[in-house]
Amino acid sequence: MSNIGPPPEDFAYLAPPKSSIDDVPRYYNETFYSKFKRKADENPFVPIGMGLTTLALTYGLWQLKTGDTKMSQLMMRSRIVAQGFTVFAILGGVLYGAGSSKKKSS
Repeated sequence: MSNIGPPPEDFAYLAPPKSSIDDVPRYYNETFYSKFKRKADENPFVPIGMGLTTLALTYGLWQLKTGDTKMSQLMMRSRIVAQGFTVFAILGGVLYGAGSSKKKSS
């Protein structure tokens, strides 16, 4: 059961939160496509790595189905390399973002 009523005296010194249209971040009401585009602009290597991973996986599975096990094995190894590239791209973007946020706050 929730207790609806005046706030406790301990929090009487806190000002109520502002509600202004300027306080809303620009990404608050964005669509899936606009969010993907914004994230891809911030770190373009992640979508590239995702695409390479998807292509290697798809082609490798196709080659496995057609019976070319040697090419399928090569594509599965290529998929691992592409996944590693994607992980390093994500980590690089996080480190870059953390470094740029420190510069902004200084």
